[in-house]
Amino acid sequence: MRSTHCRPVIKRHGSRFFTADARLTDDRSRRSFAGFSDEALGHERFTSIDRVDNNGLDVYGSFHSDRWGDFETYFKFHLGSDGKFARLDIGQ
Repeated sequence: MRSTHCRPVIKRHGSRFFTADARLTDDRSRRSFAGFSDEALGHERFTSIDRVDNNGLDVYGSFHSDRWGDFETYFKFHLGSDGKFARLDIGQ
């Protein structure tokens, strides 16, 4: 089941969780956070979560991308001074 129905909800409420200038790195390369969100939502997802560390800010698991297939990945969220996420690092 695809989650394309959540795309407008994320766009509308994303600013509640992420700073306006949130940064994203994908395999250590800087990417546009907005561009990544537009491309990934509804097409990429965790299929299992294997480990959660750093008080829930680091998530490791199996991931599926309609474009790239299945692989292991991590998402590491970094909080800003206002309590919102200021950076997200994604990698394999």
